[in-house]
Amino acid sequence: MFPQRARCGRLRPVVGTDSSARIIRAAKQWTGRWTRRRIAGLPIRSLIVFVLSFGVIEIFEAYFRQYASRGVYFQGWSSEKIMQSVSLRELRAAPLESLWYLHVQPPVTNLIRAVIVAFHREADWIKVMLEVDRDLNHAWALAGGALAALIDAWLRRLRVPGALAALLTLGWLLYPANLAFATLLDGTLLSSLLTTWIVYETWKIGRADVGSIGRLSAAVLLAFFTRSIYQWPFVLVMLASLVLMRVSLRRLLVFGLVVGLTVGLYSIKQAYLFGTVSTSTFQGTNLTRSIGADCKGMEPVAAVPRLRLTAPVLTERRKLDGTENFNHLDRLNIERGLMACFRNNLVHRSTASLLSGYSQNFDVFLQPSSRYERNALVDRLPWRGPADWIFSGWRLELLVLCACGLGIWQTRRHRARFALAMALPVIYVLAVSVVGESPDNMRFKFFLEPSLYVLVTCQVLRALRSAIVAGKALAIRGSQRQLAM
Repeated sequence: MFPQRARCGRLRPVVGTDSSARIIRAAKQWTGRWTRRRIAGLPIRSLIVFVLSFGVIEIFEAYFRQYASRGVYFQGWSSEKIMQSVSLRELRAAPLESLWYLHVQPPVTNLIRAVIVAFHREADWIKVMLEVDRDLNHAWALAGGALAALIDAWLRRLRVPGALAALLTLGWLLYPANLAFATLLDGTLLSSLLTTWIVYETWKIGRADVGSIGRLSAAVLLAFFTRSIYQWPFVLVMLASLVLMRVSLRRLLVFGLVVGLTVGLYSIKQAYLFGTVSTSTFQGTNLTRSIGADCKGMEPVAAVPRLRLTAPVLTERRKLDGTENFNHLDRLNIERGLMACFRNNLVHRSTASLLSGYSQNFDVFLQPSSRYERNALVDRLPWRGPADWIFSGWRLELLVLCACGLGIWQTRRHRARFALAMALPVIYVLAVSVVGESPDNMRFKFFLEPSLYVLVTCQVLRALRSAIVAGKALAIRGSQRQLAM
């Protein structure tokens, strides 16, 4: 996806007098030494970008909070209402048990909610839900700051000048979809951060072997425990990507053993307790919706229980706000029935009908991510319309195709493996987003948008630089011809 040692947007400085040139050089040397300093092992520039980006998100939320429901809910509903959420009641009473018996979603998002609710011991549950969701907004602002710092670090590694990288990072922060998911009380922003981290670490491993297998393993495992889209097949995709990059056998084994063993053990736990190796039992719901299957009147399919499960997180019918507890044991039978309905539809539906359904899903995937839900903040942004128009539909397809084409053209032929290795995790996310869900496809597109933003802006800068160089060359040739005449 990105060429090796790309130098995006690097323009030659304008040199004035000797004294001004010395001042500029001295300032660059001082700035370079200062920004290369580290605190707790992290570059000081990244820490500053993180803090400032967190502050920008917090400022936007503080200003638009006057329009939010109860001053907290920008999208109108609490985290308790989300289908994959465990009730705060169970998370506070028995956090470890609740997370262990969680089957509708991987545990990280509910783990964050469990940590937050541990600090709220009030008896008034309405107040507890409000305070937890208020803190959750701050947590997602931290994730948004980390994502911005990661984008800035990636741009700097692509040799984008510091001031320009900061400006592009600010552009990402103000991107409507980024602000939309920073104020959505599910784990979409966190999943986008982890996806970007995975692609970034893969890119670093592919260029001059400077990446870290340890960091890549951590990113993949965190993604696995955060979002059900990253199932065990994703581990095989990442192994294939590393093989294409020709990493050493030792590093390949380290990744395979660490990630494969962790994923395998958790999958065994899921199979033993719930009869599936998936981190989520919503497969039936997701797959039937992806093809628009009519499963009305479907009978639940019961399984022979291996053990008696009595944890409240599995037996309570309702959550605190009165919504259905989808982590109830009965949901397992419903999902098995939906899976049977999905398989029956696959057998009897024509190929043309299935392709038509997936094509509609892809069209939804290309819709503006910020329009997933009405949002009291994003709906009032004056730049939302132009930004959504550019980064959706055929415009987004054209941007990505041109950027990828330029990147591949600029890459040496023997580096084609690198481009394919970078594309594999992206293709995986795209394929699962289109084939495995509807109508939330544009929300899953946001997982890839930070990486696509870096790709597109990098190639636009390279194109501008080439145009400037070509323009200067033409001007020089024109002046030389005039002198010759």
